[in-house]
Amino acid sequence: ALEKWPRTKEAIRSHIHDYYSLMTAMDHDLGRLLDYVEKSRLNENTIIIYSSDHGLALGSHGLMGKQNIYEVGMKVPLFFSGPGIKTGKSDALVYLHDIFPTLTDFAQGKISEKKDGKSLRGIITGKEKKVRNSLDTCHQPRESN
Repeated sequence: ALEKWPRTKEAIRSHIHDYYSLMTAMDHDLGRLLDYVEKSRLNENTIIIYSSDHGLALGSHGLMGKQNIYEVGMKVPLFFSGPGIKTGKSDALVYLHDIFPTLTDFAQGKISEKKDGKSLRGIITGKEKKVRNSLDTCHQPRESN
């Protein structure tokens, strides 16, 4: 329901423009926040985590939105920054519910075995390459009228 069918180049261009406008505004405000953290010297003992919702299909595969299981609609950004965290990148398979055990681990707390998430500290510090071999995802298409 995001855009009528068939998709036109103008409609796709308009959606991409709106999306990039939002990203530009968010990037600006995130920069302001990070500047404040640095100027306030909070960066010396603060771990910053950035994540987001799933990406959008903005015309790729002829689709709009998130109603698919293509990579563009399934991956989410997840960044950690702070003391003792080096710049790097990982292709490890993680869930957002891994954030809580990861922060607990960095704070040297006890991670409950009842939690579904796993600490990503080993990946973040470069001591491990992965914490799991697979992810479970699902997609339930809407019934067409």
